[in-house]
Amino acid sequence: MIVDPAIAALRSEPASQRRLRAKMDQAHAQWRERHDVALLLADIAKYQAGEAIEQLPALSQLMSSLRKARSMVEDWVAAFTPVLHEYPLAQLPMRHHHAGGFTSMQLASAGGVALSLSVYAGCETYSAATSAVFCDRDMHVLVLFGEARAVFYELKQSGVGAQIERSELTLGAGSMLASIGTDQSRQYERVKGRLVVLQLSRVPETPALTREYAISSGQLLLQSSGDKRASQQEMAMAVLSALDRKDAAPVLAAMTQEGPDHMRWEALRHTLALDAGEGMVALERVSRSSSDPLHRPAKQLMQQLRISYPQLAEMEAA
Repeated sequence: MIVDPAIAALRSEPASQRRLRAKMDQAHAQWRERHDVALLLADIAKYQAGEAIEQLPALSQLMSSLRKARSMVEDWVAAFTPVLHEYPLAQLPMRHHHAGGFTSMQLASAGGVALSLSVYAGCETYSAATSAVFCDRDMHVLVLFGEARAVFYELKQSGVGAQIERSELTLGAGSMLASIGTDQSRQYERVKGRLVVLQLSRVPETPALTREYAISSGQLLLQSSGDKRASQQEMAMAVLSALDRKDAAPVLAAMTQEGPDHMRWEALRHTLALDAGEGMVALERVSRSSSDPLHRPAKQLMQQLRISYPQLAEMEAA
């Protein structure tokens, strides 16, 4: 592996590393102390607390005015360029990401709210999407530079299942997009040159499931928890079940009584796997409650288990 001499020298000099970090932190602090930026950050904090974007002047104007948005980004670039000119190896003290023709830099954040500058590489050829992903978040986008085609998907639930409605929009500088809640999604196609967008996103404290549907049939292909804590608990349940920790069955059975429905169902499954008796008691309790969202699937599972495993009836009686 070839390592640039400048990087090798920096690795061996902790004092130089601290100096670079201090210079960047100073530039970041000075940028945040600007009057216009301070107003913007205050609005972002209010937006994170639940206020509507229409009630926040600095934030709403930024996401609706091409002139203001470009000016803010230019000032942000100007704040850090001198430091990078003097110290090329300095790292920006902000979350950033680059992969597969997509680059994103988080300019500001508060809780589940993030203001980001994103760049999509040009792509004239594309493959039509066969599925759409729906996340629980509010998204506002303002196009700063470039052209592209945006494809919107809206999830319509009905008694016979899900249906995906598709629409298109040609984007250019100044175009504004918004997708609110769990039933709207969008993607970019046919990007000319570079597409640069300013993006404001807000994720609730306890987000709903992230779901992926087949566009043509409306079939649910995949779902995952958008809640970090719920994901950790689901992983813990899977590990306990894989380790055959039968002593965890009472704890898992208790988890079937409250929490997100998908997590309660997972707790039911793992309780049954670890201790059939404990699991059948929990399953019967859920199946008896007609107001429980899991009532119907629990009742169906109860019937299937009794048919497939007659010995469970003896266990229930005991």
